[in-house]
Amino acid sequence: MATSEPLRHSHEEWAVIVDDIYKSLPSEYSTYPCPAPQSAEFAKLIDHTLLKLDATPAQIDKLCEEAKEYGFKTVCVRLDHVPRCTTNLKDTDVDIACVVDFHQGTSPTAAKVQESLSAVSAGAKELDLVLPHPMLHTPDQSMLHAYPSIYSSIHAVRTACPAPRTTLKVILETSQLTPHEIVAGSVLAIAAGADFVKTSTGFLGRGASVEDVRVMRAVAGNGTVLGLRGDAGEGGVVQVKASGGIRTMEDVVKMVEAGAGRIGASAGVAIMEEAKGKKEGGGGGTMGGLPEGHHISSHSTLRNFDHNFPLLGSLTASQTTVTMPDLSPKFPEAKQYSSYKSFAMDVLASQMARNAKKAAAKGKMGVSVRDCRDGTFELIPPRHRKKTQAVWEEIKAKEGIAVRDFASF
Repeated sequence: MATSEPLRHSHEEWAVIVDDIYKSLPSEYSTYPCPAPQSAEFAKLIDHTLLKLDATPAQIDKLCEEAKEYGFKTVCVRLDHVPRCTTNLKDTDVDIACVVDFHQGTSPTAAKVQESLSAVSAGAKELDLVLPHPMLHTPDQSMLHAYPSIYSSIHAVRTACPAPRTTLKVILETSQLTPHEIVAGSVLAIAAGADFVKTSTGFLGRGASVEDVRVMRAVAGNGTVLGLRGDAGEGGVVQVKASGGIRTMEDVVKMVEAGAGRIGASAGVAIMEEAKGKKEGGGGGTMGGLPEGHHISSHSTLRNFDHNFPLLGSLTASQTTVTMPDLSPKFPEAKQYSSYKSFAMDVLASQMARNAKKAAAKGKMGVSVRDCRDGTFELIPPRHRKKTQAVWEEIKAKEGIAVRDFASF
């Protein structure tokens, strides 16, 4: 609930509040429960996102269809696509989130308010407003009113688009901020009436991190901060949205366990397909239908795989769809697998074991290989990273393997 009248604190008064909250951060953070990845509650964590400037009407239609199919909470789009989403999602339980002042956050307050009102009028139920993050840096003499200015701008949008009709999320761009600045942005956004504090636009820097989410969740549950906006009690009133760089089921689980109550992702379909694959495969104890830890022992198979798939950087179950019309003659062992993907993952597991043995014998790490145990194996040849994607693309074209996305380095 937003305060009925804006607070009149000076920058210095805000700074004292921010410092006190920062000093009160816990030395150890809580771990929060995450819904089962195959559940409807898990899907409802996701804002299915498409924010490219060149997004086409067909892509927006597809975004909406996917949101309906998988049961996502919202589609998150720019203002010009809100009317089309409103039509596509009529009579469904998928809401529309619209970014505001994206992605720099530097427009005048009046422009932010007008864009917000236009979005709500067009059918948006949620607003993702970008905070001008450079103003959170330690201010010089020209920015002595930074904190009051940030607060007033957010409060103006909140007043124009009040809760509960409109959910307001404020994007901090945490990759560009220190922990102290993350606290400052969270305090100002929450005090101004935000329903969520959000990590990132996804257009600048690394995106969300577990550490960012933990800090923001701690601030969101702080009784002093909630008291500034007139909310009694502690926790549960303000939530955290993690966004930027979230591409796998494991990413989602980590962010939720750190305290996120919503996830912004353009990879929502891949995430849910990964969760679906875990369920169908039995999860945990199996991988590709074979016992976990099973390795192919045939050296000829490994050599053949190395020859045809040199420098393979990563293969993620959720990102790869399987068509293997011509590969069986090259890899007879593949016939015992339910899919080429399962076969490839086991080959990578074998490569991991083989390369680890080689590296140990030489006393050095010849290649970086990691079994992520989430359906992902990473094989990273240190001298050939730039070549990896080009080689993989060539293999795709030659062998007819369909891949939705390549996880580049």
